[in-house]
Amino acid sequence: MKKIIFFLIISMGVMQANAQFSKATLQANGLTCALCSNAINKAVQKISFVESVKSDIKNTAFNIQFKKGSEVNADQIRKAVEEAGFSVGSLKLTGDFNNLKVENDKHIKIGNANFHFVNIKDQVLNGEQTLPYHC
Repeated sequence: MKKIIFFLIISMGVMQANAQFSKATLQANGLTCALCSNAINKAVQKISFVESVKSDIKNTAFNIQFKKGSEVNADQIRKAVEEAGFSVGSLKLTGDFNNLKVENDKHIKIGNANFHFVNIKDQVLNGEQTLPYHC
């Protein structure tokens, strides 16, 4: 799998992408016990586009499934974790892409969010891809 690093940019979009995020893997910082994990689980589960959250306490990770056809907002996930008293160590979004052309230092609109792709080779994304998201 090709590594892609991107940053969310809040600005006007350059092009609309044909993609749908289906799931995410969240790794949280600051967890010390099962109660901490439960607090994050409950906070993320309250987000409207989240279908389910499964905790992996051993790895301080959470596997998040999104509701089909819903708009995913990664900043909402980050905010929910922070409001629960923790921070996001990493967030990886997995989506199904259909001929999404990405170029280094270009903006792509996916749903209502604009993504800025950096440190990548120009390429076309097809099929299921996991992209690291930097909060």
